[in-house]
Amino acid sequence: MDARMKVANELKKEIRRALGGYPKVTKVEVLGLENEGLMIAVRYHTTDVVKLYLNKAGYAVMSVVVNSGGWITKTTADRINAVLFHLRTGFAVRFTYKRKAFTPGTMPRQMGDNLYDQKFTLVGQGIEMPFEDGMTFKRGRDGFKLTHPGKAAQKRLAKVVVAKR
Repeated sequence: MDARMKVANELKKEIRRALGGYPKVTKVEVLGLENEGLMIAVRYHTTDVVKLYLNKAGYAVMSVVVNSGGWITKTTADRINAVLFHLRTGFAVRFTYKRKAFTPGTMPRQMGDNLYDQKFTLVGQGIEMPFEDGMTFKRGRDGFKLTHPGKAAQKRLAKVVVAKR
């Protein structure tokens, strides 16, 4: 095992500890990339909820990509938040739900039922915006910055820039 993999495996162990007593359905894997870089994937069921891209030397996380896979649940938010907190990104995913009006006589069976309006919101560093899959945080000199806020947010930001001209 080369030095890069050794360091990446140590980071993998740290991520596992950050997740706490995670259930068996959460896996943390070190994957080699075609460009000879390394990625650590935190997989919850079949979705890579967090991907950590390491530099070529394998010792530092250069970017983080978060993804819900469409599963807007407290557990998904917990997995993402554990990693974001461990890396000290300054960001978190807030999970909220609100019970919708329902027909009398029907009872909600679980959180995933259509009786609940569930959503994620990204908060941190003065930002509060709707969560979108593919949001990317890149490491800079001053810590992590949101660089890919998602397609809808990019359109909103583009409209603001055009309006200011």
